[in-house]
Amino acid sequence: MLGHIFFRSPHTRRIYRPPRRSATPDPAAALTVSPPRVLLLAALALACAAPAHAQAPARVRTAEGELLAAPDGPRLATLVRGASMLPGAPKGDWREATLDGWVPEAAVKPGGGA
Repeated sequence: MLGHIFFRSPHTRRIYRPPRRSATPDPAAALTVSPPRVLLLAALALACAAPAHAQAPARVRTAEGELLAAPDGPRLATLVRGASMLPGAPKGDWREATLDGWVPEAAVKPGGGA
């Protein structure tokens, strides 16, 4: 906090001292938010809610579509026509995809190893 500023008024020859503020701030004043700040906070919340590249759900339109670990990477799965996915960020001729689905319990190995 900056210290008080004292100066002499040329008209009164007295030292001006700013009024003292209360040592404890008003809690209601701390909760007050101006309308421009409310709009700014709402815009930030919307911007953080979903990535800019997020889109509505899409479906595979070809007879079969391969799900790869990376563009030109190893195949993870084959998707049939009509399979639902959430398209993500594009990268060249590829688009990131997120799928929801189920696999049999017997096919799952704990630990994520090969």
